[in-house]
This record gives sequence, C-alpha cells and structure tokens, in this order.
Amino acid sequence: MFIGIVTGGKYKYVKLLEGYRDENGKTRNRVVKTFGRLDVLLKEDPEAVNKLKAKYNGQHKEKLELQQKQRLKDLEETLAFQVNQSRVQSPLPLLNYGHFAVKQIWEEDLALDRKFKYVQQTSKLKFDLNSLVRYLVAGKILEPGSIEKTFRRKDEYLGDPIKDITLDNCYDAYTYLFNLKEDIIKWVNRRMNQSFGTGRTRLLFYDVTNTYFETTMSDKEKDYERSDFAEVLIDTVKQAVISEELPVDCLDREGNVIVENLPAAFIEKLTDDKYRYFRMRGPSKEHRFDLPLVSIALVIDQNGIPLDFQVYAGNASEFAKMPESIRKLKEKYDVEDAVVVADRGLNSVENLTMLNGNNLGFLMAQKVTKLGETLTKKMLDRSRYQPLNSEVPDDNLYQVVSDWEKSGGNGSKINCTLVFTFNKKRQKRDQAILKLWQGIVLAKKQAGVKIGPRKTGWACLAKTENGKDQPILGIDEKVLQNKLALCGYAAVVYKESPIQADKDGVVSERKNPILKDAEIAGTYHRLNCIEDCFRVMKSNLGLRPMYVFNSKHIIAHCLLVYLALITVRLIQNRAEKSSVHVTAEEISTCLREANVAPLLLSEERSVFATVEQCSNLRKGLERQSTSELVEMIKSGKIKTSKTPEILEACGLKMPNRFCSLPELARSLKTKFPDFNSAVPTLKRLDLL
Repeated sequence: MFIGIVTGGKYKYVKLLEGYRDENGKTRNRVVKTFGRLDVLLKEDPEAVNKLKAKYNGQHKEKLELQQKQRLKDLEETLAFQVNQSRVQSPLPLLNYGHFAVKQIWEEDLALDRKFKYVQQTSKLKFDLNSLVRYLVAGKILEPGSIEKTFRRKDEYLGDPIKDITLDNCYDAYTYLFNLKEDIIKWVNRRMNQSFGTGRTRLLFYDVTNTYFETTMSDKEKDYERSDFAEVLIDTVKQAVISEELPVDCLDREGNVIVENLPAAFIEKLTDDKYRYFRMRGPSKEHRFDLPLVSIALVIDQNGIPLDFQVYAGNASEFAKMPESIRKLKEKYDVEDAVVVADRGLNSVENLTMLNGNNLGFLMAQKVTKLGETLTKKMLDRSRYQPLNSEVPDDNLYQVVSDWEKSGGNGSKINCTLVFTFNKKRQKRDQAILKLWQGIVLAKKQAGVKIGPRKTGWACLAKTENGKDQPILGIDEKVLQNKLALCGYAAVVYKESPIQADKDGVVSERKNPILKDAEIAGTYHRLNCIEDCFRVMKSNLGLRPMYVFNSKHIIAHCLLVYLALITVRLIQNRAEKSSVHVTAEEISTCLREANVAPLLLSEERSVFATVEQCSNLRKGLERQSTSELVEMIKSGKIKTSKTPEILEACGLKMPNRFCSLPELARSLKTKFPDFNSAVPTLKRLDLL
C-alpha cells in the first residue's frame, strides 16, 4: 500500500492505494481509503501528506518483514521435506542474472534492440537476432569462451535469454554480424554522439595490437584463403583507381571491377600473402611467434569510448596499415579538425604527412636517442624546462621547440612542434632497467654467451669485438653513460590540423590551437587508455585466443568484443556519476557471480535465494590478517561486493536475499509471467 494523489474533476485527492494484478497479469491500483482533498489537508496541516506517507510506508516495511518471515518459515518446511525425500544429493541449480545489466545498457544507452529489430523485419531470419547478439555480448563480459562453450551455458541464465536458439543459429549470427559491422558501428557512434557530444572526437587515440590462434599452422600453410577475399580485392582496386595507381577503365560505370583491364603487376600484388590470407605469423605483441596472428587497429575517443576498429592479416605491417585505417575512418565519419594520438612505432614522416593531408593533426612519441648533438644538448638543459603542474614543480617538466623539421629516410620532411618532457618517476624506472640489464650482461658473460652485431634490449650494453657471434667482454661504459644521461627524458611531436570548423560547420584555416603547450606535454600520457582497452579486451572480454578460423567470423568476433568493451565503459561511466569507481575486472566478476537459486515450494509458489561468491576480499590486502579484514569491512573501508553499485548504475536493484518471482522481476526490470519463464527447462528438472 502507498499514498497517492489522484485528480478527480478540478480537485486533487489524497488516497491510500494498493497494487494488485488483474486476471490478465497487468498491474492495477485500487483505493483502500480516501483522506480528502489535497488543498484542504494542506491548509489544516502543511505536513499532512508527508505524515501519511511516513505512517503507511512504515506499515509497508512491516508487511515486507512479515513476508520475509513467512518466506523463511516456508523455506524451513520445504527444506525439511526435501531431506525426508532424500533429495540432499540433488543440489539447487544456480541461475545468473548479470546479463540483465547488459540488457539495460543495450536498450537504454545503445538502443541496439531497435537496430536489430529493424534488421529482423527486413530479412528472412528465423531466429531472434537481437536476443542472440545481446546474449553473445553478455557472454564476452560474464564468461568469455568459444561459440560452442557460450552456447552450452545458455541454460545457466535466468529468464532463458535464447530459449529457442540452436548452435547453428550462433554461427549464422556471426555471418550476419560481419555483413552488418559498418552499420552497427555507425549506429553505436550516433548514440555516443548523443550522449557525449560530437566534440568527443577532438582527440583520437590510435594503436595496434595483435592476437593469436591456438593452431599450429597459418592460413598460407593450410592454403586456406580468407572468405572475404573478393570484397578485399574490390576495395583495393577501387582505392587504387581513386589514388590514380590504376586507370579509370579498371572499373565500369556501376563501380564493378573489370578484371581483364588490371595490369599483371597489380594482380600479382593482390595475390600477396597480406591480401589472400588472414591468420599469419608476424611480430607478436605477446611473443607468441609460434602461432598465427591477426592484427587489430583500434581508435578510441577522448572519453575512452571505442570509436572504430579494423582487422588485418597477422603479417601486415602496422606501420603500413595506418593510412588505410585513417582512410576508412574518414570515409565513415568525415572526421576533421582532430588530433590523432599514437605511439612512436607509427611515427614516420610519411604517416605524419598523410595525417596532415587528411586535415588531421598528430601527437606522437619521438625517439630521443638520435636527435643530433645540438638538439640533445638542448633537451638535457633542465633550465629550459617549465613545470607541468605548479603544485609539484619538480616532478613533471616540459620544454617546447617550435618549428622543428623532422626528416624521413627518403629525404621527405615535415615541420612540427617538438616537446621534451622530464619525469622523476620515469627517471628512476629507466635507471632501474639499466641496472637490471647490467646484471644480465655480466651473467651472460660469465656463461660464455656470444651475441651478434645487432644489439637491442640488454645486449646494447654488451661490449664485444666486431663481427657475428662474438663473446661478451663486459659492460660498454660509453653506451651506459649515454643511456644514463637520457633517463627520465621523453619527447613528442605535434602539429595541429590545418583547418578548423566553427559551430555551424564552416571550415576555414586554423586560428585557434586544439592543444596548448602544457596540454601537448600532458595529453600523450593518456595514450595508456587505449593500452588499457587492449588489456581489458584480452584479459576480461575474450579477445584472445580466438577459436574461429573463418575470416568473416574473426571480424564478427572482434565486433562482439568491441560491443562488450563499449558496454563495460558505459557501466563505468554511469557508476562514476554516482562517485563509484569500478574496474572492468570488477564488472565482469560481479556480474558473473550475480546468481539466484530457485526453490519450488509448491506448484504455484516459489522462492529465489540470492547467491554471490565474494572471492576477491583479500585481493590487494594479502598481508592483512582475517581479524583486520573483518574490522575494515565493518568500518566500511572495503566492501564485500560492488554488485549492488554496478546494478544500480545500470538502473537495477539487488534482489532481496529471499524474494518471490514478482519481486525478482521488479528488481531486474523485466517480466516473468510464471516460474517456467524464469527457469530454463533443463534446470527445472533438478527441482521436480
């Protein structure tokens, strides 16, 4: 029961209402008592309504307490009955409800249910694509695995989210996802623009990683041509015509490729391993050189929300593929007046010129080891530096070198701004690494190890004679001193985009800088947000290892991980608004452990017990005793679980420890018409 204000004619009345469900299961309200007109009650006592609410809310709490006591009594009787029937060897099944949090983000923030329902209406699909894709994304967050493993878990979820789906439907969905990739990403970005504004692309963070497959042979060794090879060839030919590498007569009026007009040299180029095969061996970020790879180029916005991604063959150069990624980004989103932030592995005059030619600025790391004597001397002169933060003036310093000309290997040049930074923590870290390397060199010398002339890592400190396979003579003191002098120093190159657009979209030559000098020095360090995205994708969302082999399914798998990452970031963003910080790992863990155990009391009555395994209480506090942890929990310094906060951020409520089916449905903002709709068929067998 609750106090409600009901309009009747020209007056409002205060009434005591009670909720109930009619014969069709719809929620209705009936009047228990009428207290009179609102204006009259407030005239007699301004606090009349609040007093009534306090009185009957108290009665509502008493009613809930009585319900809980009755439910516990029913449970005791049921459990005693189960023991008498020798059911103690049949454990209660657990059903996960964490996927309902994903459903909230899916429908409220991303509105992808509308997108997939439109696809459903315009196709001949015989299964619910929206429910299946949402389930696959939830699977990446809760417990990632192969397609078969994810499908086998379908009976472990409350509400049976993919009730009539088959394993073949899952593989079909991957094919549909490949075909819908660009449409889905555009849809998601329109939704993100509505939430965060179009200015979120002012800074674009770009990086490349790769991931491996647990198979011993590459596609070339298997002679397994990528399934989308025809699409790749058509796109490559069209771009070659646009760039005037090929004549226009290689395409007909409809844009179709005229194969007989392609030069023999170009056809030979198209049959190169990087075009024809997908899973190939290459430079591995995780040192898995024994396994085939694919490379993934990811772009995120300044809020840490993924914007787009591309997948390339494992042996494709990330350096050479950057222009293609930027071209596709421009084609899809018409991005201009933005700064691309990237690691030094992508820093070349060719790439920087390419970015500026696409009306984009750049901010990239620059090596400080080969700047020349004059520039190195200027970098090491600490009197030229300014504090990045006035509150800690000695920790982070920077200096700006304007109009620096960066030279390329083929004589090409580009003018840009060079910014030096100095950081004390980085200095200590660099010095510690050099000390470690010295120990390795001396240990290798003692073991009689021989090394070649090309030295990287610890080997750069090794002193040897010229030639291959020479014994280590000791530490090269000159190299060591040069490296010690550079400890703590770093550099970035920066240049604005050549044009800017005003609020009406009118484009003109740039007058106002996107980043000021101090911002240039501080912004590059935010590149770690994209590295964190890669870590989350690999460690928490199942990006690797990959269990699919078809190139279309590989791209679809990456799309599912992309959608899962956006979902996690949106949950974090919602939680931050309530001053709650949750990591991606905490979200995955808490939602995975959000379970209920159904107890069937009779044919018409059931109770659900909320179950959660609090497994991370000692994480980061391993040296604390149990008694100390207990005190920290009691004082509120640590929480046994962040599940309530995560659910609340998604607009849901933590179910009561023991709740009825309607109460459970209300907590999760869903509907369960009956017990059978909540508990999957195979799990109900354990309750009969």
